[in-house]
Amino acid sequence: DDEHALILQYCQTLGGEGSPCSQPQSPAQILQAVEREERGELERIIQRLEDEQKTLKREYEQLKEQHGGQRGPGSVGHWDPEGSSHPGGPGEADLLAEAKLLRQHKSRLEDRMHKLEEHNKQLESQLHRLRQLLHQPEMDSRVNGVSSPSMQEQGALTEHTDELLDHPHNRSSDLADIMEQINHTFPACSRV
Repeated sequence: DDEHALILQYCQTLGGEGSPCSQPQSPAQILQAVEREERGELERIIQRLEDEQKTLKREYEQLKEQHGGQRGPGSVGHWDPEGSSHPGGPGEADLLAEAKLLRQHKSRLEDRMHKLEEHNKQLESQLHRLRQLLHQPEMDSRVNGVSSPSMQEQGALTEHTDELLDHPHNRSSDLADIMEQINHTFPACSRV
């Protein structure tokens, strides 16, 4: 969603006032902004998961303390937080079940964090490829001496960009296509 908003903003600046070269954001700046936003989002998710894990640990410690206080002297049961137990009271089964649920939840959170880290690596790889694509047309235009685009090409770019924004199923390839078209259409801006 953030990527789409950023692309929409850039498209509006393309169709807006003034020369496209006088716009404050180059395609490289847009890529950097997208990368910062994605990193920020991943960092917020990781922070939220870490906070949730701390909360679960506090709850776990509270349950452990409550269980220790309920047992009292002369109690026969023994409670092991890793799952082995000897019956010692009617509430112990509930505590064991809750501890098991907490372990499962922690495991799910760790799995999710691992997946998010993998996703971040994939996004960084895609960003690297986009940057390569961004610099490749720039080099081609310097060699070929491509002139500025016609209004018809700009209209086709805007139309294609709107079409891509309507179908968010493959954001990375859509963004790559848009950036390639922007660089092809505005070669002077890509050298900024």
